Amino acid sequence: MTNLPASAPNYFYRTGPVARPYISGRVERNLFTEIKGSKAQVLHDRFARAEFRRSHNILYRPACPDCRACVPVRVKVREFRPSKSQRRVFRVNQNLLIREIGTTATLEQHA
Repeated sequence: MTNLPASAPNYFYRTGPVARPYISGRVERNLFTEIKGSKAQVLHDRFARAEFRRSHNILYRPACPDCRACVPVRVKVREFRPSKSQRRVFRVNQNLLIREIGTTATLEQHA
């Protein structure tokens, strides 16, 4: 028998029902937990395989009874090939300036 070091448990919470903004007449609920500390990356990877999504240090997933309308999507970047319409959008937006900036949010970005 292997003794594993004790670690803090993950507590899960469920939101109350709220109107679903993209499917009229339906409500949604989410299951969520916080990840932090030295095991955050391991937890994120594990929960991502269980269809959790991430926003900062919060992991969440839809938890609507009797509904599976939300489908998480993962894009395999190395295998991605833009569609005809995506190539058209890219051409139309060729004049946009792309630059890398720091991780601090600005008022311009919030606007």
